Amino acid sequence: MSALLEADGLSRHFGGLKAVDGVSLTLDPGTVLGLIGPNGAGKTTLLNLMSGCERPSAGRLLVDGRDLTGARPWAFAGAGVARTFQIGKPFRRLTVADNVTTGALYGAEPERRRSAARARCDAVLDRVGLADRADARVAELPVAAVRRLELARALAQRPRFLFLDELLAGLRAADIAGIIDLIRSVRDEGVAVVFVEHVVRAVFAVSDSVVVLDQGRILARGTPDEIAHDERVIGAYLGRRHAERHQARGGGEPC
Repeated sequence: MSALLEADGLSRHFGGLKAVDGVSLTLDPGTVLGLIGPNGAGKTTLLNLMSGCERPSAGRLLVDGRDLTGARPWAFAGAGVARTFQIGKPFRRLTVADNVTTGALYGAEPERRRSAARARCDAVLDRVGLADRADARVAELPVAAVRRLELARALAQRPRFLFLDELLAGLRAADIAGIIDLIRSVRDEGVAVVFVEHVVRAVFAVSDSVVVLDQGRILARGTPDEIAHDERVIGAYLGRRHAERHQARGGGEPC
């Protein structure tokens, strides 16, 4: 099966700072790509480039062979890209249901009638565990619920590509385990997922492959086990203690 999305030599420069520097990768249906690296490595900038939130300084982005380099976010949404943000961006004056309904009205398969969009919203809220908070205002939600709301709004777009930017930040172990299960179920439906996260155990538990960024460039790529034992990655990011813990656990629990 051919790749759905291809990034070829993507770069984003801010003056003399090379936030992303010649990154190439492919996203295939039904796979999870873990994207890790130190703070400032360029992870969020790379997601921004692949979702139209920023324009590349160089390189190309292809979706099913269609060149979307430099296209605006709504073009990427129409091609099936949905994402969450490191700092959540819900419509805080709206209810939970209204936030998710907006997702159903856009994306690759937008609903044309509000009643149909609301029905899709209800199904997604049930899936992410927020059905009982449908009428709550966003301002009333705890952190874990806001994270699930971000995911719900993205899923309401029925994406082909789902980009998750530090969705687990500030969550408890039980909440993390639940979201990991959700990511697995989305992957099993054929969606290509990019999972940016500092909770490395969770990334290793759910990812089919992992890319490590450092100073805007790809430092390493491979399976979770290969990355956990890569001396370059251990030295630049994971540390020896993390690698030893990963080996002692046999490679896989998220928390």
